[in-house]
This record gives sequence, C-alpha cells and structure tokens, in this order.
Amino acid sequence: MKYRNLTIFLLLGVLFSCGQQKIVTKSISKIYQENSLVTIKSWEIAWEEIYDGSGTYDLVSHDSDTIFFLDFDYLIIPKDSVIVTEYTFMKAYFDNDAYNVINLTSIDTSFYYLLNKSAVTNLSQAKYRITDFDDINFVKGKFEYMYYYRLFNSNEESYYKLHRDSLMQLRGNPTLLVKP
Repeated sequence: MKYRNLTIFLLLGVLFSCGQQKIVTKSISKIYQENSLVTIKSWEIAWEEIYDGSGTYDLVSHDSDTIFFLDFDYLIIPKDSVIVTEYTFMKAYFDNDAYNVINLTSIDTSFYYLLNKSAVTNLSQAKYRITDFDDINFVKGKFEYMYYYRLFNSNEESYYKLHRDSLMQLRGNPTLLVKP
C-alpha cells in the first residue's frame, strides 16, 4: 500500500512535468515566430506560477558573460492550444564598468540602458526595476521603462499615453515636463 501510493505520486509528478514542459515548448515556439530577435535555444526555468488554465514562467539562459531572461504569461484554450498573452525578453551583459541591458516586450515596449555596476551585486539583478535614475544611463527608451515599471504619476502617465509615438523616439536621459 505504501509503495503503491508512492508510485502513484511519482507517476502524477512525471505526467504533470511533461505537461508543463509541453506548455513551455509551445510558448517559446510562438515567441520565436513573433520575434526574430529571440533566438536562444536552451532555457532553464527560474520561476513558475501555475493556475488552472494559465500561468507565468521566468526562464533564464547564460552564454559566457551574457545573461538572457524570457518571462511570459500564457493561457490554455480548448484543444490543448497555448496562447502567450505577454512576454518580456531581456539581454544583459557587462562592459566597461556598466551592465548593458536591452529589453523587448510583446506590447511594443523596448528600452536599452547602461546600469552602473554598483547598482546591483550580480547580473541577474539587472532584470528588476531600478528606481534610482542616478544608476541608469538610458540609450533609448527612458519613458518606455518608466511606463513599463509604473513609475509615472497620473499626469505623467496621461501625457505619455497621449504622446507615446514621439516620446519613444527620444534618446538619452530626457526629462518629461508635464504641467500639474
């Protein structure tokens, strides 16, 4: 009886992990089709959160001194189809005392910035929101970054949404001048 329960438990675990691997494989395949810049072939699951019919995965891959992150949310619809609802692809590497971070998302948001080495203790922390702008030197996408990480107040967010097309073209570290 004891071994039968253990066998059933192990069998369910194997079936569940095979199902989740299928979801990850299908999701990555859909992301590759949508964005040709995402070309990494070997991913490790860093974090997962699974609900009934949906979930979130954070994947990571290392290549020499470069780290890649792929985070995505998915939905399962009838007939075993998987829909990727949103994803973020990030590449970070060290160069000349700064981390170079390039971020692309499925919602047409992209930003590229240099992060002071002293701002994080290791490269994997580069994926998390940094709010001290003294540590960031934006090459492109400062306002995209602020919108993505919800750093605008309500007036700034309204202004950003109204003028997003123009603001996306700005380079460097401009200041958003919004009247209260």
